[in-house]
Amino acid sequence: MLLAEIKHRKFNFILATLAVAAAVSVWLSAKNSLADFDRNTESQLTVLEEKTNIEMKQLEDDIRKTMKGLGFNVFLFPAGEELWQIKERGYSEKTISQDSVHKLAESKIVTVNHLLPQLSRRIQWQEKNRSILLVGVEGQVPIAHRSKKKPIMDPLAPGSINLGHDLHQSLGLKKGDILTLNGKNYTVAQTFPPRNFLDDGSAWIHLDEAQEIFGLENQINAILALGCNCASIDRLGEIRAEISAILPDVQIIELGSSALVLSLIHI
Repeated sequence: MLLAEIKHRKFNFILATLAVAAAVSVWLSAKNSLADFDRNTESQLTVLEEKTNIEMKQLEDDIRKTMKGLGFNVFLFPAGEELWQIKERGYSEKTISQDSVHKLAESKIVTVNHLLPQLSRRIQWQEKNRSILLVGVEGQVPIAHRSKKKPIMDPLAPGSINLGHDLHQSLGLKKGDILTLNGKNYTVAQTFPPRNFLDDGSAWIHLDEAQEIFGLENQINAILALGCNCASIDRLGEIRAEISAILPDVQIIELGSSALVLSLIHI
């Protein structure tokens, strides 16, 4: 009966068969086109993702280099003293153990780099009859879980001294000169160009020597660091949260590009 019906309606059967074949052909063609489109899209997205990753890595490197070029921008001070007093004086009168910086360095901290402990006090330079800010530094303490990084500030050897711009310019001192500071001779290791009103009137010696002069063995009154280039809205909040878990009861000042951001870390 089927064959008879096909024979009877031969023209209609041919048209129906052609219509079905055309529909199947269109469906297969569309399916293949969509598959090719998907493959091409995935390939283009992969290329774009790789390109974006390269550009982002370069951007992160540029930000990191820029921040490093700006120097230390995170300052940790002992708690218990008003920040306006620290800023006005140029240093904190309170101290913390030098071991604090090693505790920070041996932690898993990721929000800061380049830890530099220091001890500062204002003294009278007797031979020159002038007041200066004397800063004791040693060298940067490496963070244990990080790869070794080139320091922002070169280590200062015992018996050597670095001079701020106002000091070496007004006294006519240059690198390699010998000077006497309160009865002790130092070799000028470096003279700095103009930087800021505080640094320009400062002198830097080895931390051990400063601790001996001030009678504060194993004590520091600041830790300088370089904040990370965190892609975060609350950048200081991240730094504060991480450090507070390691060194409770310290104060942080972060020098930003447009403002000074202040925050206290409490237990």
